[in-house]
Formats: sequence, C-alpha cells, structure tokens
Amino acid sequence: MNVRNLKQTASKRECLKNLDTESSKILNSKMKTLISEMKRENTLLAFEEDIKQRSLTDWFKAHTSGFKPLHRYEGTFKLNRDRLVFEGKDVKDQGRLKLDVPLKNVTDVYYGFDNVFKGREERAWP
Repeated sequence: MNVRNLKQTASKRECLKNLDTESSKILNSKMKTLISEMKRENTLLAFEEDIKQRSLTDWFKAHTSGFKPLHRYEGTFKLNRDRLVFEGKDVKDQGRLKLDVPLKNVTDVYYGFDNVFKGREERAWP
C-alpha cells in the first residue's frame, strides 16, 4: 500500500466516521423528540366511581352505534419523559379536569377489562 492509498483510506474512514456521527445526532434528536412527548387527542377517561355509578342511560349510550364508549371525560392525553397528563372536560357537569401524574408514582399499567370495567360495559363484548 502506498502513501496515497493510505491517505484515501484514512479520508474515507474519516468521512464515514463523520457521517455516522451526524446520522447518530439526527437519530438521537428524532428519538428525543419522539420520547419527549406523546400526545393523543379525543381521549376518553372514566374513574372507578364513574363506572360504578353510571346510569342506565349511560349504559345504553355506550352500547348504541354512533355513541362513544362509556366515559366521563373527553380530552387530551400527553405522556412525556416524567409525567402523564390528561386535560379535558367533564361531559356530565361541563367542568374541567386536569390530571397530572409524575411517572415515578406509576407502579402498574394494565390494558384490558377488570372487576370494575367488565367486558359487558363495552358494546363489542359478545
């Protein structure tokens, strides 16, 4: 290998290194943006007491096409690096709700039916 080829090889390596570094910076920036906040509009929320105290009218609305599933609040759900935030309106009392939970206080996340929100509360239940 002569000196000229060595310089070209070193130069190519340097270019690839710089390219990889630049790509990493862009990827890290995109990932930080992605991780920094997830936002979902038109989110529905109900607490345990809302489900337990629902009226027959609420149940019929939740089981009729054209109506939304059983809920008490409609709003925006945001998840960022350290907080879970729901902001929305109370559809019964027309009040506002802001729920702000530090992620360090979240001990468990469950997706599905349980002993309060049973499958029969959902219109898709058989």
